[in-house]
Amino acid sequence: MIEPNFSESQLQQLVNTEITLRLLQAGRGMFLPVVISLPEEAVSGWDTGFFFPWLTAPGLDDHRGCNFFLQYKLANFLEGRRAGEWSFWREPYFRFRIPHHSKDPSTGDYFEDYHQLDALRGIAAKGYPVFFVANRTPYEARLFEIAKAQQLLDTQLFVGIEATLRNHRHVTFTETAPHCYLHSSPEGRRLSDWGDILERSLESGASELSRTVTELEIMVRNAEERRGTPDRLRLDAVYERVGREDRRISWTARATLVAMRLRQEMNVWWFRHREATG
Repeated sequence: MIEPNFSESQLQQLVNTEITLRLLQAGRGMFLPVVISLPEEAVSGWDTGFFFPWLTAPGLDDHRGCNFFLQYKLANFLEGRRAGEWSFWREPYFRFRIPHHSKDPSTGDYFEDYHQLDALRGIAAKGYPVFFVANRTPYEARLFEIAKAQQLLDTQLFVGIEATLRNHRHVTFTETAPHCYLHSSPEGRRLSDWGDILERSLESGASELSRTVTELEIMVRNAEERRGTPDRLRLDAVYERVGREDRRISWTARATLVAMRLRQEMNVWWFRHREATG
């Protein structure tokens, strides 16, 4: 068995940086990761969070305002046929442990502690995207090579965490397979590709947000008619002024403008948009 010669924090720092750079290069904006302390992680379950405004799920106040969550894990590399899960792969594979090995202070006995997984399942149960992220190389030099090429998001492991995920002990995967296994009771799981993660989040966020914004625009326009709001202050006039600078107004921008008019016309607070988190 080969243990990684780098820390979990090193993996976390490199992948977080690439997420920020990729989104910036794609024109999505500057989104900085929220990295919490170990005592906070023990309670919250995740170690990196982001706030992405295109997701319709609001930022969770008790999770630093984030709505997208990652939990990093270091995976060991097992090469021999005597490795416990060799029969599932029949080739060298990676493995990381889900529960912590904790000591009961009252009895002194050690037990498998699923507190972290419970916390992550709780977040997923509210409809938020949550993922394990693990390394697919045990060597720091190779990790740095991949990071310099900005290919970590395309090569490292992302596996989604659902509210229904059982109390498995290990996750195993290979360097290239598109799936992983969760053990002790073996369960196959398709891996998540970063491109798919981002595309799905953008599509679902835009679709749900567009429907909501369209309904609220009607509400605002009706309120403006009832109150006799001057034309220059109405929502459509605001859209026109913004559109002179940016012909294609994004749904996030429209949501922000609708929220402003809702507060002004009806004293209703709805949408909170954060340009970046960090």
